[in-house]
Amino acid sequence: MNQKLSIMESVKTVFLKAYDFKGRARRSELWQWRLMYCLLLLLTYFVYVWSEHSYDNTPLAISFFMPLRLLVILCIVPNIAVTVRRLHDIGKSGWYLLMPLLPIIGDIALLVWTVTDSSKEDNEWGPSPKYSESGKCVATPSTPLMESMRLFFKNIISVKGRTRSSEFWKPFFFLYFVDSAINIIIWLIYDPITISRVSELPLMFNVLSILSNVLWYFILVTFSIAAVRRLHDMGKDGKMVWMFVAPSLLSFLFQYFHIENFTLFVVTSYTIQILQYSLWAYFFTDSQKAANQWGESSKYPDAQE
Repeated sequence: MNQKLSIMESVKTVFLKAYDFKGRARRSELWQWRLMYCLLLLLTYFVYVWSEHSYDNTPLAISFFMPLRLLVILCIVPNIAVTVRRLHDIGKSGWYLLMPLLPIIGDIALLVWTVTDSSKEDNEWGPSPKYSESGKCVATPSTPLMESMRLFFKNIISVKGRTRSSEFWKPFFFLYFVDSAINIIIWLIYDPITISRVSELPLMFNVLSILSNVLWYFILVTFSIAAVRRLHDMGKDGKMVWMFVAPSLLSFLFQYFHIENFTLFVVTSYTIQILQYSLWAYFFTDSQKAANQWGESSKYPDAQE
């Protein structure tokens, strides 16, 4: 029997299999993930209340609320996928996820099934993740931050090849937090309590504002390029990355052609944003183990075709 997954291993596995509706998931994977997801929802709610009721700290609160809200949305599909795999693990179809549509009885049935121990035998969805030792493919360790940054700048304008998850997300979050820190400093300068300091520090404010804008556009452009390689790593066409720039392009077209149909604009924008969120969640998916037309996997170098 395989060892119980740790909380961080469970969260990592759920994200790596964000769009896997065919495999199996053991109890520890599902319930430790749900524990962290509930904590995330609770944290998001408290930050939302803070942003709504604390006037002086509203900009700072919003800077935390927006990424949290995005993360909650990104977790929706992985949450559904891991529940489907948990049902597969006890030999049930993923369609039983709809059981809560039956009041009370459906909720109780789904709860009982999700806490049921794994089936020891192999089934149509694969070997047991708890009791089977077969089918494992050893991955190389996660790429360290500094090495990820080096590879990021080395391939900064390249849309060829593959980029594993750690080499994509670590540079992104590092640069994003740097940009957020610059904006927090700007907001502190503009804080009503210290507003008198603005006249004394106009140069600092202008420099920080320009630096923040330049860094943000740098992140937007370079990670759109890196996203192409991340899609290649999962065996997907890099052209899907156009969903990133679709909202800005849509807004430009509406303004350029003077389209004033607000309903059409809102519906179209939200549709594209949903596709964007799906694409973001897709970037958490594990690397394709076998080599593909864009090269070999840096995570699974020993994987067979």
